[in-house]
Amino acid sequence: MQIFSSSVTIQSTFYFYYISRYWLWFQIFGWTINLIAVVGVIFMPESPKYLLTTKKYSECRKVLNMISKFNKGTNSKPFQGLFDREILEA
Repeated sequence: MQIFSSSVTIQSTFYFYYISRYWLWFQIFGWTINLIAVVGVIFMPESPKYLLTTKKYSECRKVLNMISKFNKGTNSKPFQGLFDREILEA
């Protein structure tokens, strides 16, 4: 995936260097998209699978409840149960 992403960047660089001299709006668009991605990453929670693996069970419940609210789940009660790993460790 990274190879394709980098190749698009390299091809567009050659295009704007040799063919078109109107690169400013392309740069502004690219910076805007990257800024949106960086801000999104800052507010994105950890993966529930990662939290479960690192034994952060309460944080995992919070993230699962947030995902459920975002997806408009039919379950009105927040998840308060135990995970299978918690039961095995107790």
